[in-house]
Amino acid sequence: MKKFVTPREIIENRLFEESGNLILEIGCGNGEFLVQLHEAKPDALIFGIDISNFALRKAISRIKNLKRAFVTKSEGRWFLTWIVPEGTLTETYVLFPDPWPGREKRRLIDENFINTLAQKLKNNGSFFFATDVEDYFLSVKRSIEKSPFFRLTTGTDAFYTKYERKWKSMGKKTFSLSAEKVESPPPGHFKVYLNKPIKTSIKPSTLEKLKGLELRTEGNFFKILEVYRDNGKFLLKTVFRMKNMGQKQFFRIENGEIDLLPVQLEIFPDPLFRIIKSLFG
Repeated sequence: MKKFVTPREIIENRLFEESGNLILEIGCGNGEFLVQLHEAKPDALIFGIDISNFALRKAISRIKNLKRAFVTKSEGRWFLTWIVPEGTLTETYVLFPDPWPGREKRRLIDENFINTLAQKLKNNGSFFFATDVEDYFLSVKRSIEKSPFFRLTTGTDAFYTKYERKWKSMGKKTFSLSAEKVESPPPGHFKVYLNKPIKTSIKPSTLEKLKGLELRTEGNFFKILEVYRDNGKFLLKTVFRMKNMGQKQFFRIENGEIDLLPVQLEIFPDPLFRIIKSLFG
């Protein structure tokens, strides 16, 4: 099986639902830790996600001969919310994520992330986190301590990634923790739509005026960033944000249909589907 699996393939093949032991690394980088996980737990399905094409190319090369290790491209919160079914993860790792200095609100892990992770982990599932930024570590630690769904276990220093080696070679201290899921939150009732076209009768003259259109509905934000036209075909570059996560996506309008261009996630989360349906359906 190919090493790069799209979110559409994950959903259609029920890949996550049928794996007894599913381990996820969010921000897998060059795939070095995926190899370690595969060697330590050869019966598990090892899955890594990253947003960087450069990192993913390295990861694919590194795991090409591993039978049960795969990667895909996605933003972490988005993938965890919309792609991972509830109660399927055995372990989740977030190792040395971007700390966003001066822009801490953009950090991956906060209370919303912890609550979503609790929905996706199996009972007694584990979460592992490591960073070289002490205030990030303390923030994550506080979020877990406040959560009724987790208990802190013990930290571990077994995170042999290039970032850990880099920080330690510079004499910097690293911080790590692990937590166990002890209780399940209420079901999230998330619904996704696979990449299926929607019929539209919107006129080309109207489409050309849509650049910059913004919608705020149900606490979500949608904006059309660019409108491209080529021989009667249109490509819309959009951004959609809900809560503390967001994703840029491309929609193609051709032959009376609007279709999500399969470049990243290939899905319509339910709130985005309703927006597209109201605008173009």
